[in-house]
Amino acid sequence: MVTRLLGLHAISDPPEGHNSERTLDETLAYRLRQQELVSEFGLFSLRAHTLDDILQEATRLAASGMQARFCKLLRYRPEEHDMLMVAGIGWRAGEVNHATLGIDMESAAGYSFQTGQPVISNHLTSESRFRTPRLLADHGVKRALNVPIQDCHKPFGVLEVDSPDEGRFTLEDTAFLQGVANIVSAAIDRHRIEEELDAAREGAALLIEEQHHRVKNLFAVVGALINLSSRDAEREGGDPVDLIRQRINALSRASSISIGMANSGNNLSDPEALTREILAPYLGSVDIVAQDVQLPAGATTPLGIMLHEFATNAAKYGSLAHEGGYVQVDWSSRGSEIIMRWREVAPLKPDADPALTEAGFGSRLIAAMATQLGAEVRREWQGSGLVITVTVPDA
Repeated sequence: MVTRLLGLHAISDPPEGHNSERTLDETLAYRLRQQELVSEFGLFSLRAHTLDDILQEATRLAASGMQARFCKLLRYRPEEHDMLMVAGIGWRAGEVNHATLGIDMESAAGYSFQTGQPVISNHLTSESRFRTPRLLADHGVKRALNVPIQDCHKPFGVLEVDSPDEGRFTLEDTAFLQGVANIVSAAIDRHRIEEELDAAREGAALLIEEQHHRVKNLFAVVGALINLSSRDAEREGGDPVDLIRQRINALSRASSISIGMANSGNNLSDPEALTREILAPYLGSVDIVAQDVQLPAGATTPLGIMLHEFATNAAKYGSLAHEGGYVQVDWSSRGSEIIMRWREVAPLKPDADPALTEAGFGSRLIAAMATQLGAEVRREWQGSGLVITVTVPDA
C-alpha cells in the first residue's frame, strides 16, 4: 500500500486490523510524547557543537520516541557504494562506525535511500519485498522503519528504527521519525555552511597574514637585490642604479604572479617559464634545468608561491646573500610525479637557515601550499648549501 505522507510516499506492509494494544488515552499520550521529543531535538541540534553529537542524539531520541530497542543512522559512502552506521543505540559493541548495509533496491534501507521514501516493514520474518540484513537477523529484529535523510536535496543516508518485539510501526510513527530525520537534514546543511564559512575566514586570514609577511620581507629582499646588483655592476660594468631598478621591477612582477594576481604572457604550465617569471630578479644567479615536464593548471600558483618563498629565503639568508652564490632549479618527472629540486650553492654555508628552521609564516605558507598539492617537501643540508625537493604526486 502506498500512502501520501508529508510530501513523501510511505511504503508499508499490507493493511491489518486496528492495533488495539493501546487505549485511546495511551495512544494520545504516546503521540504527544513524540511531538515533545521532536521539539527537544530541534533545540538540541541548534545548541550542539558537533554533527556527530546530533547524529547520535537522533538515534537515542528516535528509539525512545518509538519505544524500540534499536536505532541506527546510516551514511552513504560513495567510494564504497554502501552505507555505514555512523551512529546507533542498542547494538553490540563495535557495530557503530563498522557495520555497513547495501544501497540496492532489494534492501529496505537501500530502497529508502534511493527513492527518498519511508519504508515500513512490520514482519521481517515473512518479508517478501526486501531481504533482511544479517545485522538485523543477528539481533533478532522483527520489524523496522526506514526514513531518508537529505543533504541539501541530495541523499545523505537513512535513519532506521528496529525492534525485536511484536507490534506494528504505523504511518504516525513514520511522521515522527521523518520529523527527526528532517531536523538532522537541516543540521547537516547548517554545519556544512559553517565549515565553508570557517574555511573562508581561514583563507582570508591567511591572505592578510601573507601580505604582512611579504611587506615585512620586502625591505630585506630589496636590500639584498641592491647588494647583488652593485656587485654585478662592478664586475660586469653598467649603471648599478638601472640594474637595481630592473630587478626591483622584476621583483614586483614575480610577487604578483606568485599569488595569481597577474597574467604572464608566457605559458606558465611550462615549469621553466614559471621559474623564470618568479626568479626574474635573480636570473643572473640562477640555473634552470627543465626536462619534458608540463604542470597541471592547479599546480602553477602553489608552486609559484613556493619558488617565491625559496628565493626570498635565499636572498635573505642563503646562497643569494653571498657573493658568488647561486641557485640551481631542476624540474623532472618520475611516473606520474613531478619533482622540483631547489639547490643552493654558496661559498660560505651558514650553520642554519632561521627562515626554514623556525616555525615562521614563510614555513607555514610553504606547508599550506604543499597540503593543497598533496606534495612532499624535503629539506636537507649538503656540502654546498640547502637542497629542497618538492614531489607532487599524481600530476
